[in-house]
Amino acid sequence: MHAYRGSSRSPSLLAKDAIYIEQQLLREHVGIQDQITAAYGGLRLVDMGPDDDWTCHPLIVSREYREYFESHVLLGYSGVSRTAEEFSREKVSNIQAGRLDAELTEASEIAKEAIHLMESSGCMEALGKLLNNSWQLKRRMSSALSEQAFHNIITIGLKHGAWGGKLMGAGGGGFFYFLAPPSQHDTIKIALPQIQVWVPFRIDRAGAQVIFQS
Repeated sequence: MHAYRGSSRSPSLLAKDAIYIEQQLLREHVGIQDQITAAYGGLRLVDMGPDDDWTCHPLIVSREYREYFESHVLLGYSGVSRTAEEFSREKVSNIQAGRLDAELTEASEIAKEAIHLMESSGCMEALGKLLNNSWQLKRRMSSALSEQAFHNIITIGLKHGAWGGKLMGAGGGGFFYFLAPPSQHDTIKIALPQIQVWVPFRIDRAGAQVIFQS
C-alpha cells in the first residue's frame, strides 16, 4: 500500500504498521514476532519489552549451517485452518494475570540455549530436543494446544525418527514442523497420512518486498 502511494517503508516501520493494524485497529489478541520476522526476513532475534518496545537483530550463522538446518526441517499442513486470535486470547489473559510467569521464564531459557546452539553451529539433534521441550511447555500454556489429535501427530513423528516437533502458531490447526534427519523424512511422511500437504522449506532472506509495481 505504501508503494502504491509512492512511498517506501523500512522493515522496522513496516512491522510497526502491521502490529498497529492487528492489535489496535482490529483489536486482535496476537503477538508481534510474526509481523517483525515477515518484515525483515532471514533468521532473526527479537527482543521484546519492556512494555511495547522491541528490537530485532540478525542471527549470524554460516551459509553451510543454514543449509544444514533447512535440510532437517519437515513442514506439513494439518488440514485445519484457524484464526490465531481465537486461541491467543486465553494465553494473553493468563500472562496478564501472572499465571504463566514460570512457563515464560522456562521458554526464555530454552530460547537462549537454542540461540547458543545455532550460533556455535551445534548439532541438529540437540536443537530438536529443545524443540520438543518447547512443544511440551507450549501445551501447558494454553488449552487450545491440548487436543489429543495434534499431540498424536507429534508423538508419531517422534516415534518414526524426529528429534522434535511442534504445532506452529497459537493453536487449533495450521502447520506442524519437525526437526529430523533427512533420511527419516519419507518414513515420517508415510507414518502421517493425515498430513496431506508437505511444504518444501527454505528460509526467506529478503523479507517483505514489492514484487510488482505498475
